[in-house]
Amino acid sequence: MTEIWKYTLEVAGVQRIKMPEKAKILCVQVQHGQPCIWVMVNPQNDKETRCVWTVGTGHDATHLSRCDHIGTYQLQSGNLVFHVFALALSEALDEPGEEKPLKDLYGANVEWGGGAKCVLCGSPMPDNEIRCRRCHP
Repeated sequence: MTEIWKYTLEVAGVQRIKMPEKAKILCVQVQHGQPCIWVMVNPQNDKETRCVWTVGTGHDATHLSRCDHIGTYQLQSGNLVFHVFALALSEALDEPGEEKPLKDLYGANVEWGGGAKCVLCGSPMPDNEIRCRRCHP
């Protein structure tokens, strides 16, 4: 069975949203002043976490270059314009609890520690860390 579900979004920043696996994000729009995404789902599928970023026009989006662009919406009669991107965290898992090296996931040559930077946001990575504290709090 397939259904369309709606999720509300924060106006800026990153959100982790649990939704059924293999869900297809259809669009982003504003409904009654609130940004929302509509998603085609099979409610019987197991849940996965997706990160959804909202970034304003003119703000740094370098860290989102490998994410899927979902769409753009406007608030305050077009005075504020935001862009929405998403990435399924399940893409980073080989087996539950076992993370693929980011170089396999993103096609980048990633070295950990010693000044390495997060592939998603470019934040410095502490030694022996495999996750950025900004993208993966």
